[in-house]
Amino acid sequence: MFPSATSRAPATSSDTTVVVVEPAGLEECSAPLAAQLAQTLPDLRLRTCSGYRRAVKAWRREADAGLILALVDERSLGDLRGLCHAVRRVMHDHVVRIIVWRVGDLSLSDLELITEHGVDAVIEDGPELARRLSAQLSSQLRTWRSFRTGQSQREAQGELLASLARFSRLELDVSECIEQFTRCVGSLTGALLANAIMVDQDGGSRRSHAVHLGPGVDPETGRRLLEIDPAPDSTAVRTAVTDGRTQVCLDADDPRHHACSELVGTDVGASLAFAVRSFGRTVCVVECFLPGSGLAGISVDLVQLVERASEQLGVMVERRDAEHELKRQYDRLHTTLNELATTREALYHSEKLASIGQLAAGIAHEINNPVAYVLSNFGPLDEYVACMSRMLGLHGRFVAALDQRDAGACDHARSSLEALGREVDLDFVLEDVRSLVTESRQGLLRVKEIVTNLNEFSRRDDVEQAPADINQGLESTLKLLAPKLKSGITVERDLAELPLVRCNLGLLNQVFLNVLQNACMAMEGRGRIRIATRAEGEDVVVAIRDDGPGMPESVRQRIFEPFFTTKPVGEGTGLGLSLCHGIVSRHGGRIEVDTSPGEGTEFRIVVPVSGARKAA
Repeated sequence: MFPSATSRAPATSSDTTVVVVEPAGLEECSAPLAAQLAQTLPDLRLRTCSGYRRAVKAWRREADAGLILALVDERSLGDLRGLCHAVRRVMHDHVVRIIVWRVGDLSLSDLELITEHGVDAVIEDGPELARRLSAQLSSQLRTWRSFRTGQSQREAQGELLASLARFSRLELDVSECIEQFTRCVGSLTGALLANAIMVDQDGGSRRSHAVHLGPGVDPETGRRLLEIDPAPDSTAVRTAVTDGRTQVCLDADDPRHHACSELVGTDVGASLAFAVRSFGRTVCVVECFLPGSGLAGISVDLVQLVERASEQLGVMVERRDAEHELKRQYDRLHTTLNELATTREALYHSEKLASIGQLAAGIAHEINNPVAYVLSNFGPLDEYVACMSRMLGLHGRFVAALDQRDAGACDHARSSLEALGREVDLDFVLEDVRSLVTESRQGLLRVKEIVTNLNEFSRRDDVEQAPADINQGLESTLKLLAPKLKSGITVERDLAELPLVRCNLGLLNQVFLNVLQNACMAMEGRGRIRIATRAEGEDVVVAIRDDGPGMPESVRQRIFEPFFTTKPVGEGTGLGLSLCHGIVSRHGGRIEVDTSPGEGTEFRIVVPVSGARKAA
């Protein structure tokens, strides 16, 4: 009987389990060969089973069971058929080789055993059985290992492609994808250890990123590998970082080989370094440490496959970095646009407050005049009220004396009334009181009108657009400018009947005010301003022309630039016309300027009747 695997020393990574089936009556046939097989195939682990059912269970429990050696005689042919059927039925994801050892004469030929039962090899009793059995087992083991390697490589290739696909679908981040990529490359190459070395922007300092552990390598080894400083990296790694090409290292004295050999307890025969490049530089190097056989299991096709996958990963990393950079730039641009919008609103309100400040003195004077004569009217009114109070008092005493039939009191009251009547001209007082009340009412109405115009001008600018009368807006703006227009500026109006314009009238009033103020300043307080309105198709046009000195072409081209001004320092911000241009543009309109030196300036403000167009 073959010895049990439990009686042997712990297996190495190259060991393979052979399940030996010894049906009843054949237990002693294999005993003489056990010692010879142990010497010729020391890597084998033999597990003996006394029946075919137990053999199937043992094979399914052993992860590395690659061979089934079945001893068969005429009586056990039926059981062999059941064994082969059971193994083939469940081997869709396994690789197994079945070897039949013919004991005695069988009714089936070798060909029938192979074709009908699906066995892979047949060995007959005879001379040099041990040698032939050892050679057949070695041959089948090589075939099994080749199949297992191919299967592992196909699985690793599928996992490699799947990880790249998941990375392209944004299901994995860069670190997760590189970790899976490293493990797949380690599986493909059959490496004992594999790790990814991340390369910094300067190509200098590096750090280990992920670990692949080959079969039989203790997981603690992976943690220890990460703790190894990759500073004494091999020439292959440095060359891969610099050139971006796959590098092979066969130097047995390489410090990285020594470090990994000490970790896994097995000699490292060679190492491969695959470079992953992005934006023309190496961002990662996948380093694979191969066992003592070196490059024996590495084909040119395999290296080319890994290189193509590395190139594809580099393109994806490049695209991901570009997407992240684009998103960062978008976020910065979005933040900048928000800041610009906030700054624009602040500048607009600042300019509006500046305009109101410039008008404040004139408006205060306009309000002060009616308020002053209303207050001055209170003096005479107080005197008139006092006189009327005295007269009403005397009249009350006279009426009381009449009721009491007191002739003396009546005469005295009458004389007092007559004296007061001579002292106060009652008709004049009544007429003057009516005049004072009328003047005071007119003055207060004037104050109310000024306040109403100012309130209309400074009303909220963020309200929604609504139908409004442009002519009315011009009139209210002119009333606010009345103090500046009294010094010698004549205003001529040619206001046509206009349709209601869907707009924000408060904002347009700001435009009219800025243009009219600039005209007043250009004419230095004397001249003529002509204001004309008309409807042109779907637009309303407001033309404001002054008799000022006009502007040269160099100035006209820059009047709408923010902070550009021709006024002395401290007298202008250079934002008025820039904000006017922005307001009209927000309404879907435009501002046109017609000017020449010495011929005045005309501003044409064109606003669509239907409001801001969606295209704008």
